[in-house]
Amino acid sequence: MMWTVKTILKTTADFLRRKEVDEPRLTTELLLAHTLNMKRISLYLNFDRPLSEEELSSFRNLIKRRLNNEPVQYITEKTEFMGYEIETPTGVFIPRQETEILVYIVKNWIDREKLTNFILYDIGTGTGAIAIFFAAQYSQAKIYASDISRDAVVCAKRNIERNKLSGRIVVLTGNLLYPFKDTEKADVIISNPPYIPTSELNDLPEIVKKEPREALDGGEKGLNFIERIIKEAREFLKPNGLLAIEMGINQSKAVRNIFERSKAYKSLQTFSDLRGIKRVHTGVRL
Repeated sequence: MMWTVKTILKTTADFLRRKEVDEPRLTTELLLAHTLNMKRISLYLNFDRPLSEEELSSFRNLIKRRLNNEPVQYITEKTEFMGYEIETPTGVFIPRQETEILVYIVKNWIDREKLTNFILYDIGTGTGAIAIFFAAQYSQAKIYASDISRDAVVCAKRNIERNKLSGRIVVLTGNLLYPFKDTEKADVIISNPPYIPTSELNDLPEIVKKEPREALDGGEKGLNFIERIIKEAREFLKPNGLLAIEMGINQSKAVRNIFERSKAYKSLQTFSDLRGIKRVHTGVRL
């Protein structure tokens, strides 16, 4: 049998569906496009293209890795976030679609406030995806990003170069806000910190467990880093500056309480993701 792009897409997607792999068609398309070194859309323009034995062997190896619960983003070493291609090597937290909600909320606030020459901190930058988006969108802004993981810092710097933003983003190594102690105060602080309760880590899907534990573990109730950021950010934000934090399922009430107890913020708001889960909390510095 001659395997073409069309036949391999259908056969593999059906196979992954039977194996109960999430998003079987999308997974097949991403891995096949990676194998053939083409964009996903190009697969549909090359339905009748036959695959060589070498290409088939390479593709089958990628499918085996996915069946072993390896994330597609680690297999292809890249993903897309807010329209930008982001390198995702093994060992660095993978940007999520839910985090795009966080980015949209902050962007809307910046535009509403008509900010241009502003300062933004991205805490726990990981791949640098959030910082890259804001640097690309706002040419006059000063963007600072930090992460405690040296692997993440190296990855973020590579992604900044990949997106031709060298010189636009300062990447610092260190825990939470500590790296910013000698930096000018921010107009915006944004963070997607670890927020999964420690007791729930062992129950996570096997594919999620492949990601670095330190990027997931939020402590006993999942709020350790969120609480620290809210408390510490008041010393780093300008008056009327925005703090925006992503949070986990069923954490919105507790996060709001932390904001309120700090007595440092006004205009508290909660925002839901596309599934209706309360995902982002914001506050404006008094």
